[in-house]
Amino acid sequence: MLNPLNFLNRLFVKRLPAYVERGVSAVPGGRRLLNFLKSVTHYVMRSKNPLLQLFYLALVLGGYAIFLVRLLPHVPGNGILGPIHAYTSHMAVAFIMYTFYKASVVGPGNAFDVKHANCYAYDGFLYVHRDCRTCHKRKPARSKHCALCQTCVPRFDHHCPWINQCVGEDNYRWFLLFIGWNALFLTYASYVLGAILLWITVEQKLWSMQYTHRPSGKIVSASWQIVFQYMMAGFGLEMCLLVLCAVMAVVMYGFLGYHLHLIFENTTTNESEKWGGVEDYYRWLKNNPKEESSIKRESEVIRPDFPKALEDRKDEEFPETMPTNAYELGSYYKNLMEVIYPRSTTHAEAAATAAQPEKTKRKKKSAKKTR
Repeated sequence: MLNPLNFLNRLFVKRLPAYVERGVSAVPGGRRLLNFLKSVTHYVMRSKNPLLQLFYLALVLGGYAIFLVRLLPHVPGNGILGPIHAYTSHMAVAFIMYTFYKASVVGPGNAFDVKHANCYAYDGFLYVHRDCRTCHKRKPARSKHCALCQTCVPRFDHHCPWINQCVGEDNYRWFLLFIGWNALFLTYASYVLGAILLWITVEQKLWSMQYTHRPSGKIVSASWQIVFQYMMAGFGLEMCLLVLCAVMAVVMYGFLGYHLHLIFENTTTNESEKWGGVEDYYRWLKNNPKEESSIKRESEVIRPDFPKALEDRKDEEFPETMPTNAYELGSYYKNLMEVIYPRSTTHAEAAATAAQPEKTKRKKKSAKKTR
């Protein structure tokens, strides 16, 4: 379904990179630079490697080290922060490491495992009875083959280089917890860092001091601008850390909001991109009703990023009106519970419970025979 989030996603993922590529190519030597950047981007973003995981650990642990050495001594006796923050700060870092570990270690699942079979029905539009072109096996509904992980992922969302694996049915809840806690952690870190740095200005009486304006030699009173310049000179690394935490908190809340929106519609990043292309096609079809029979030819011209999953469909497979999402359960609570308790897990537990009475009967029969 077309919405502002889909538009922004396609704008920053597809269209803006294409515009940048054209602009750089037009500059002398730009093609060589572009090829180099593409090779680096391909290795970092489109191949399985731990670079972004290591970068993330460097950011978190490096920032934590700065906090321990330079800022933690200012927490006791702080007139803004309570002494409890000397302990809760360590707990927050420990929990963010835990969520990162779980999101990186718990796999998305294999679509061909028994527990993932028949979890979702084919909707007859985005998903039909077809074999994976790489695995040569029947693909379950909502699954997709990941070229990086070399496997078909159940309820595929996207491949995340920050955890160096795909996000799918089995680990989506851990991924959601990871980005959610990152947003909260960055908010908390911004508050703690800001309170400590503000208290330093109070401790050193920076607001009541007078300063010399070097160009003119005049004595001036303290102002926000002067105190900020003083703090940047004496605590530049800590000030940059505060800005980084605040900016990244906003980014993470946006990313979290996007995924909560996907849960609200019971769709995935992969499906959302497909629906965006489908809605564009139906909008085009509405404006060009006479061209209904030339879907493949026109889609290449009018809609070059038409969903690849639908490009090989026959014309008659497209209904006259745009279909709705068959996997939406009717309430946000139910959609959220499906993420927290994946269908593969609940189906496996139900199968084990159903098999338990049969096992009990067999044990009783074997006991009678022994007697």
